[in-house]
Amino acid sequence: MVDRLKSATEHLEAPGCPNCQIEMKWFCSKLVREEPVPVIEHQFICPSCRRVERSRTELAPVRVLPDKLSAPRLAAA
Repeated sequence: MVDRLKSATEHLEAPGCPNCQIEMKWFCSKLVREEPVPVIEHQFICPSCRRVERSRTELAPVRVLPDKLSAPRLAAA
């Protein structure tokens, strides 16, 4: 999940502050929901007025199919 969090922050565009009209700086990102679709919330802060803005990224669920099914081993006699 850490790799997915890192990849979600690579394509972020910082919003502009509605008060100061300058680009906000990324502050942090965190996983806010894992099921049914993972959602990551990103927080940005204005370096001038300290206003905080949030945006969310929904990630596509990952499905990993097993190569083969597991079977119980038979005990040796």
